[in-house]
Amino acid sequence: MYSIEPGAISAAVAGLAAPVVRDGAATGRREWSWDFCFNYFSATDDPTAEMEMSCLQLGYYLASWGMLRGSSWLFKNAHPRHYIATIEAIARHSPTVRDLDLSDYTDNQARAALISAYADIRDALLPDGNEHATAVTKVMLGVW
Repeated sequence: MYSIEPGAISAAVAGLAAPVVRDGAATGRREWSWDFCFNYFSATDDPTAEMEMSCLQLGYYLASWGMLRGSSWLFKNAHPRHYIATIEAIARHSPTVRDLDLSDYTDNQARAALISAYADIRDALLPDGNEHATAVTKVMLGVW
């Protein structure tokens, strides 16, 4: 069995949560983009009401996590307006999926809701059968 030194987990979490200081000023870390995205979508019942902000939040979050790398379909084809259909899919599924938790995943209706949300986001975000598993689940993680 692997042993962990006392305080090691707390130190690791503190290191991830701490701001990076450059030239005397604190800056964010890449991981914070998830917080911004999740908090934004959690705070709104209708992400289509401010479509531009919703598209920018989602696009920046995906870019910061490497979903817009040079060889990806999103990098070559996406622009802020590309995310409109994805935001609309998120809005359709948010009332059902938003409050699901791990303990709900054994429920057939909850699983069906997650699978339906996945399919709608996949079709909106990555048309034409492009590779999708990581990008779509990254969206779902970021908004719900």
